[in-house]
Amino acid sequence: MIRASRRRLLPPTPEKRLSIWWLSFWSAVPDGLGCFFHTSLISLVVHGLIFLGWLEGKRQRRKMRTIVASRTGESICTYARQFDYRRLDTQTMRATFEELQPWMISREEIFPFRASDRFEEDLHFDGEDLDMMAYDIARRCQRSMENVESNPYFGSVKTVHDLVLFLNHQPKLV
Repeated sequence: MIRASRRRLLPPTPEKRLSIWWLSFWSAVPDGLGCFFHTSLISLVVHGLIFLGWLEGKRQRRKMRTIVASRTGESICTYARQFDYRRLDTQTMRATFEELQPWMISREEIFPFRASDRFEEDLHFDGEDLDMMAYDIARRCQRSMENVESNPYFGSVKTVHDLVLFLNHQPKLV
């Protein structure tokens, strides 16, 4: 008898994020030193870039809240039904859903992923984030990340569904 996927997963990796206030504090240090070195223009540029990054983050959070509001009532069950769960490993599907959660801007609630969510266009993940997530998910569901080039989905992971298929084709660790 196969045990439920939620009981077979390894615990998630602890979250490591820097606060915008921490970054703002350390960007103010050159401003303090600017009194001595006349770098007020550089400090103004640095603070301006931080402000623009803050505005972009606010815009993305608003977009994610809109997505969450449009998907009320969806959960991991809705997400799992979008896959052929008789052919795929449910442990990989659950680990993907759970490991993607900390990366989302929506912290108030569980983000209702869909298999068709595109990483770059819909979720705003870049390739490096996707690589780090794939390694974290593979570790949780005990999949090897060696010889990824031989995987038929290598280089073509664009959606959440593609990521699950990619990880499902990786060999299990013994």
